[in-house]
Amino acid sequence: GTVTPKSNHGPSYIFYFSSPTPPNEVLDWYEKSMLGLRWKIKQKMKHMIDALHPEGHTCIVMVQLLPPQIDPKLNKVQYSTKLSIYFQTKWH
Repeated sequence: GTVTPKSNHGPSYIFYFSSPTPPNEVLDWYEKSMLGLRWKIKQKMKHMIDALHPEGHTCIVMVQLLPPQIDPKLNKVQYSTKLSIYFQTKWH
């Protein structure tokens, strides 16, 4: 990931992950976790969540199903979800 300093806000962060979990399950997990931590879901789409924290931080979680790969050891098709998280802090 990367960190970018901002002058009027706090720094912003971008994280990239991959997961063997289907995209809808990844988004559901993030939504439930954010709601449990008092985040407000501003918008939810098939491949994206946009959330706002009570202290003004923002977070966008985006998922994408990657093309299936064949695992030669297991001789099995493996699926993978690409996950991008954009987080903007807000200084008070």
